[in-house]
Amino acid sequence: MKLILPFLAGIATAVTVSLYFRHPSAEATAQGAPRFAPNFPSQQAEDWLNSPPLSWPALRGKVVLLAVVAPACIDCANSRPWLTSLLERYRHRGLRVIVIGSTDTGAGAAPSPDPATGYGPEFPVLLDAGAAYSRQLGSPDRPAWYLIGKHGLIRGLFVGETLEDSRQAQAIEAELEQLLQEH
Repeated sequence: MKLILPFLAGIATAVTVSLYFRHPSAEATAQGAPRFAPNFPSQQAEDWLNSPPLSWPALRGKVVLLAVVAPACIDCANSRPWLTSLLERYRHRGLRVIVIGSTDTGAGAAPSPDPATGYGPEFPVLLDAGAAYSRQLGSPDRPAWYLIGKHGLIRGLFVGETLEDSRQAQAIEAELEQLLQEH
């Protein structure tokens, strides 16, 4: 038993350190130092679905939710009904939702031909080849929800499955309400 406890303590320490460093954007936001959302890596039409290429200058004045998803992500698929409902409820107030669809399905796997499966035409989709934009964001996992304020600053980061009326949905929507009221 004495040999197992130090081993388990080592695992707990490793997990704690890993989780602490996984959310650099959330840390910056929590410390009051939001950063600008990185520019979209491509302005080529073939890298965008359901929309011409978007840019942050064109989105200025809008609150944007970046939905970082992957095609084989069950939590991403389970979150789609909430995301659709969110857009329906807040679109008239200026919310834009942009899906960042990673074409990288993991080590050794072939890229997905359609990371936007299940997202309707109301969702602009950036095809994130090799998860390059996700890495620029510092995205810790999938799904990740980045709230971007009207001036292009990352104002919130939420990670994980988000279902209608869940605590996470309520937290995102509370932050969204604040951002929509700002000038």
